[in-house]
Amino acid sequence: MALYGGHKNRGELRIHESLDELRIDFALCFASQPRNPEALAKAGVRVSFISTPKNIQRLPKLPSTLDHLVDFVQLPLPSLDKELLPEGAEATMDIPLEKIQYLKLAYDQLQHAVKQFVANQVPDWIICDFSPHLMADISQEFQLKLIFYSVLSAPAITFLGPPGTRKAPFSPESLTVPPEWVTFRSLVAYQRHEAIAFCAGANKVNASGVSDLERRAMVFGASKVVLVRSCYEIEGEYLKAFQKLVGKPVIPIGLLPVERTERERGIVDGCSGNIFEWLDKQPSKSVVFVGFGSELKLSRDQVFEIAYGLEESELPFLWALRKPIFHLSIALAKAGVRVSFITTPKNIQRLPKLPSTLSHLVDLVQLPLPSLDKELLPEGAEATIDIPFEKIQYLKLAYDQLQHAVKQFDQLQKAPISPESLTVPPEWVTFPSSVAFQRHEAIAFCAGLNEVNASGVCDLERIATVCNASKAVIFCSCYEIEGEYLNVYQKLVGKPVIPIGLLPVERPARERGIVDGCSGNIFEWLDRQASKSVVFVGFGSECKLSKDQVFEIADGLEDSELPFLWALRKPKQ
Repeated sequence: MALYGGHKNRGELRIHESLDELRIDFALCFASQPRNPEALAKAGVRVSFISTPKNIQRLPKLPSTLDHLVDFVQLPLPSLDKELLPEGAEATMDIPLEKIQYLKLAYDQLQHAVKQFVANQVPDWIICDFSPHLMADISQEFQLKLIFYSVLSAPAITFLGPPGTRKAPFSPESLTVPPEWVTFRSLVAYQRHEAIAFCAGANKVNASGVSDLERRAMVFGASKVVLVRSCYEIEGEYLKAFQKLVGKPVIPIGLLPVERTERERGIVDGCSGNIFEWLDKQPSKSVVFVGFGSELKLSRDQVFEIAYGLEESELPFLWALRKPIFHLSIALAKAGVRVSFITTPKNIQRLPKLPSTLSHLVDLVQLPLPSLDKELLPEGAEATIDIPFEKIQYLKLAYDQLQHAVKQFDQLQKAPISPESLTVPPEWVTFPSSVAFQRHEAIAFCAGLNEVNASGVCDLERIATVCNASKAVIFCSCYEIEGEYLNVYQKLVGKPVIPIGLLPVERPARERGIVDGCSGNIFEWLDRQASKSVVFVGFGSECKLSKDQVFEIADGLEDSELPFLWALRKPKQ
């Protein structure tokens, strides 16, 4: 949604047939999806662009010549339960379709903050789309003029008609033919299955408590002007028909393409300049362009159907299609293949919900994206949809730094650890080391580590999941004793490794004489031993030694003829 306006008594607006003749000294904008205020600023309009932090980060950088005309105002989006709205989701493109109702609910909770801003700035004009129905009341309370910005094309908004034109609630039957007010030849209408799906969403009162039709009616009814992202050259008949219906000025503002410099023509998802070279060779108006924007997630069947239709048409086409990687994971899982889907936390939040029947076959692995300087890559940006075009190169740089984490995950996912591999120091320990298992120890260790236990998750998987999701690793160790091992592990994991010491339990001096009733004899004996001469034996609080194991250790200590200190729990009777 978007909101524009100028400061009261500081600007003047004259409505004409094009936005080029719009004159405002100051303006205000509020958006749930990023909408670049650059076009208004270029026309000399002062803009206060209000949005959530991540939506503002997604906007392309303004030319320095326009900085003084645009003020970006960040309003943090109220948080909901993570089961309803994933953390960091601030636009419809961040979430699957079924979650959009909760995004609207969160935006509705910004009413007080927006109202306070409007009260302080007192703009002349407000522009918003259908979603922020609260702006209808705010504009009326402060006696401000409201402009309705249509996110739909001119054919779509004309087909639906303004609120009140069609009988509410919409019926699927009424949407399968062009409406009576479209008197020219038109093919704009729904197929029956499409109409049923549209009506189910439009008429439904969702989690926010307000249906989309109600939102549209409130904002449209309070507006003085309608802006449409269209132009007379392409959709002139529809614009004229809609103008007659609404009885208020309808202003086409163009298609608002993103400006690209000439040098950027060669960068299109790694396809070099081939696409543009091919397109330049085609006759005018001969190529079918297929694109569904950043929000629509096509199913595998839909992609195949569209591809089939394009092939059958025998027309040249250009199709902007996102790679449906996650849909491939679901397809593999349906075939019984176990899949580990690796990506960053926010990208996992954006995925559609897995069918419960497949959840045991798809493991969503979160790898935190390494951070770069905020001037290069905004905080929280984890996908190309989060950033303007010129920032994508830095996103790639950040992803390249995940190499060690992915490599480690891959190593852990390979064949189960074998006992043989644990009886010698690993290849990455290049200094002299005697740390390795005896064969019988390795067999017992692997049996426990590789086995899927009653919880359904083996210990190896637990280690991999937690380690991969972590941003740092803490060790109960220190560089003075285990420095070489800490340095090697740091190189292996590619993330901070922090030794926090051995964390002994602190005892006041007076407690030295109390050690399981042995008075101070143990400490007095230990103080008399030479430095580094005593073997300490301890297995922690979790290891339960059998009677035979205790005897074997005791026999070994006795045969060593070395002084020793053994912390041994008395066996329970």
